[in-house]
Amino acid sequence: MRCIPLALAAAFGVAAASCGGSHDVDIDACLEEASDAIGEDDYGRGQLICDDLFAMVSGADSVRFTEMQAGELGILYMRLSEHVREEENIADATQCVRYAFRLSNDSLKAFAVALPLDDVRHFVLLRRIGLSIDNPVDLADTDMTHTEDSIYTDNPTHNH
Repeated sequence: MRCIPLALAAAFGVAAASCGGSHDVDIDACLEEASDAIGEDDYGRGQLICDDLFAMVSGADSVRFTEMQAGELGILYMRLSEHVREEENIADATQCVRYAFRLSNDSLKAFAVALPLDDVRHFVLLRRIGLSIDNPVDLADTDMTHTEDSIYTDNPTHNH
């Protein structure tokens, strides 16, 4: 009976090693493996695979990632964020999508259109976060303050 857990641990070790940071990594296969792990509620394994891939996309090996792969990794991180390491996974997901948009805005739009409905909300959120980082709003902008004030002055039912 003890051989079964050892066999599973060995198989997990081989699977995790195949998605490690080496140059022979099949990124698509690792993304699929991470997606399967998350789908099977094996968030630890999914997290390890995503983290290995993120180390590549945020490092010198980033040139090996297409915008579609980086976008998919971002979506996987968002799925993980619903179960583990919420803030860290959303931050990593944001970096993946920002990287993907830098590669090709048009291709990533096509990626977004092809997403399953459950993942569209993740993509929309990531896009908004990325845009707010890349194009921050000036909260001291007088036009913004003036617009808000005009809402109150234009509405005769609002009392100050």
